[in-house]
Amino acid sequence: YRFQKKHHIGIDCSGLTYHLLNYWYKLHTGKSVKTKIIGTQGKFGPRRVNVHMLTDPRNSIKINNSSDIKTADLIVLDGQKHVLFIIEKTKDKIYYVHSSQKTQKTGVHYGTITIINPGKSLNHQQFSDLTKTNITYQNLFKSTQGDGIYRLISLQSIPHT
Repeated sequence: YRFQKKHHIGIDCSGLTYHLLNYWYKLHTGKSVKTKIIGTQGKFGPRRVNVHMLTDPRNSIKINNSSDIKTADLIVLDGQKHVLFIIEKTKDKIYYVHSSQKTQKTGVHYGTITIINPGKSLNHQQFSDLTKTNITYQNLFKSTQGDGIYRLISLQSIPHT
């Protein structure tokens, strides 16, 4: 990890999310998402994006119900310090990808959220990820600190599956 950081190798959660959002946006519009993210002070790309920028009201809307989750939505947790990219939602599971050094499985990897309490917030659901100290991800979900489900405004008009 230190070698990667020193030599600028690897990717953090917001950089991964930027690349995935850009891919999704290009797939549906043929254009890059880079000019759609406000707050980069004219500097574009994954190195200029962070969780707070992605969830800024100028860029995203908050989704209040987990049943409304769609591909390319974001789940922010750990007091707005971490972001997960939603790949797919089925009736009782949310599939996501993220990059983390805090989890037992480090780097870029997949995870799931099993909906065990429909109608309740994500901290009442079952996340597959555990931190290195065996804390479940649902315990990192802090809705009082801005954690939640977000959708990029520029993706709202794109049909999600």
